[in-house]
Amino acid sequence: MATVPNFKARFKKAVEDLKVGISTDYSTFINPLVTKEDQQRVRELAAKAREEVLAHGGEVVIDLSKDEYPGFCVGPSVFELDAKTVLTNPTVASSEVFGPVIHIIPFEDLDEAVEIFNSTSF
Repeated sequence: MATVPNFKARFKKAVEDLKVGISTDYSTFINPLVTKEDQQRVRELAAKAREEVLAHGGEVVIDLSKDEYPGFCVGPSVFELDAKTVLTNPTVASSEVFGPVIHIIPFEDLDEAVEIFNSTSF
């Protein structure tokens, strides 16, 4: 099944519109992480996810993880990987990141969607 028409473009635009910043600003949607180490870890996972999608023919939909924001913020990233890659390789897509790193994984049918969902312990 292909991704729902226009979904990626609409999702990318929505991600671009998210405000990343300090938590005391009520317009902020993505808050800072707790420590500099957390910020570095999430940026490294976003970089690893980027490498994975490029190595496996996926797509970097948007990657704002390297952009500079106040505090220990990390900009959001969205990557697309096919189900076969996710099901047969250890990837960031099947990891718990605790940061704004998102994967789109198209699936053929409900059974495959459930298989993808159950392929991670998270």
